[in-house]
Amino acid sequence: LASIHWMTAEYDKCVTTAEQALSQMDEGASPTSLSIEYRDIQILLAQAYYALGDYDRSLEYLEQVAEQSPSPDSPTFAEDLLQAIEQITGS
Repeated sequence: LASIHWMTAEYDKCVTTAEQALSQMDEGASPTSLSIEYRDIQILLAQAYYALGDYDRSLEYLEQVAEQSPSPDSPTFAEDLLQAIEQITGS
């Protein structure tokens, strides 16, 4: 639902819906029967806050996503990066 609000430029509704989904996921519940990654919602929130002109909040979510990204210093970086790409693309 948050994605639909994003696509229709209803950014306030997108933020509200996406933050509710993150809250539900934090409590261990799945917000829908679809497989939704926590990170995907964070990226959507970063985009919505950016569109609303709230660059500080957008940056907060982007930093959270970056913290979860594979580290180039890791000996398994290539495998970690491949797995992250596969998760994003659904491969």
